[in-house]
Amino acid sequence: MKKRFTRREVLVALAGGILGGRAGPLIAGSLPARSNRVISARLRLHTGFDREIAGTLLDRAVARLTGCDDPADAWRSLFSPTDHVSIKVNCLGGSGMSTGAPLVLAVVERLERCGITRNRIIVWDRLGRELKEAGYPLAAGGSDLQVYGTDETGYGGEILENGAVGSLFSRILTERCNKIINMPVLKDHGICGMTFALKNYFGAIHNPNKYHLNRCNPYIGDLNAMPVIRERETLIVGDLSRIQADGGPSFKSAWIVPYGGLIAGRDPVAVDAVALKILEQSRERIGRPGLREKGLFPDYVEAAARTGAGNLEGMEHVELVV
Repeated sequence: MKKRFTRREVLVALAGGILGGRAGPLIAGSLPARSNRVISARLRLHTGFDREIAGTLLDRAVARLTGCDDPADAWRSLFSPTDHVSIKVNCLGGSGMSTGAPLVLAVVERLERCGITRNRIIVWDRLGRELKEAGYPLAAGGSDLQVYGTDETGYGGEILENGAVGSLFSRILTERCNKIINMPVLKDHGICGMTFALKNYFGAIHNPNKYHLNRCNPYIGDLNAMPVIRERETLIVGDLSRIQADGGPSFKSAWIVPYGGLIAGRDPVAVDAVALKILEQSRERIGRPGLREKGLFPDYVEAAARTGAGNLEGMEHVELVV
């Protein structure tokens, strides 16, 4: 069945960690400009997560997200040959717990099918060193896929402000793309409880260290509500091939949970609400206390909806098991 949530139900679900649901077929062409529909897709049996498997899950998720029968039509509804696309990954966890190359390369392949040449696609994070340590070969210039960090381009010269946040933004975000694909990896976080779609943009500003007080609230919401992000973020594809269920954000092998999945969406607040449920379930699976019990419940998710970073009212979660 398809489940829609009122705002009150979403808040209750966030507090209790019960948000979820399965959905039936969607009507093609029903996707609003900024839908808060969220698709989670995972393998019934987690036997690996290579590029082919990632691509299969990805196509099913994006087709269901857009309401298109054909995955190729789904991708073309979001991207065109003239686009310059930046893919914001998260490489803080090194080779053990960063956005996985198989999923990223599957996304790149589908952008190419939309007619976007490889040199119009940038895979990026804060530092080239972190990208390289996570397994991404660096490349800047030429006709191939571009892979480099903000240390290659620097930050813009103008401080952009909203609410409690005032930051310089990576020139990759502000000057080298018209569309962003946000590709976080799901991790526990020892300061704010969880890092996923919303917090991934802390890797796009020059001063994230300033914004970790009070479990990053209201800073994450204020940051994500800025037009420089909202007007460019076109798709979120979160890596759930495995989850850092505790001890994050750095890699801690003892608390890794194999999941074999991904999340696709366009609304980062709705995406993070679903990710939070999955993280709490993963913590329970390995016998770790809930984030509220731990004193690290990520209140910033609901708070971000109030800033305009996303919308929880009437959100849908569709769960696909392949």
